[in-house]
Order: sequence, then structure tokens, then C-alpha cells
Amino acid sequence: MIGEVLIRRFASVWYNAVVRGDINRVDISEFACIGENSVLHTAPSLPTGMKANLHIGRNTTVGANCTLYSCNIGNDVMIGDKVVILEGAVVED
Repeated sequence: MIGEVLIRRFASVWYNAVVRGDINRVDISEFACIGENSVLHTAPSLPTGMKANLHIGRNTTVGANCTLYSCNIGNDVMIGDKVVILEGAVVED
């Protein structure tokens, strides 16, 4: 982990995961789980004008070997293994 990373209570980040908040903020909500070997990082800006932060919602599970890049993941979401979600994407509750 590096930079502006907020991991709320009861959230877990498993081994070999990389969380890069060095460019913009990464927010991992309560009871979220980030799987092993996953990479969470942010872009400097988005072409849509939205914030380039990365947000993981409450009770959300991110599987192993995933890459999440400046996206917004809602609450109670299950993301499978080896999934790539790129900048500006929104996965709703």
C-alpha cells in the first residue's frame, strides 16, 4: 500500500495485493475483501471529468488476480477472479 489509501474497519487485503493511492485516493469500505495478487490503482484524471478515485463498497468481494483502475464498485458486489475493470466504470449495488 502506498499513498492515500483508506481501509475501513473489518476490511481485508490479502497477500501480494497492491493498493496504489499515490496518484488519487483509494477507499475500501467496511467488510470489503480484496483477493490475493490483485492490483488497485488510480489514473491522474478521467476524460469524463469525474473524480479518478477508486471506491470499493461495503460487503464487496474482489477475487484473486483482479485489476481495478479508477472505478467505482458498489455495495454487496462479488467480482470474480482475474477480472479487469478499467477507469470510469461503475458497478452498481
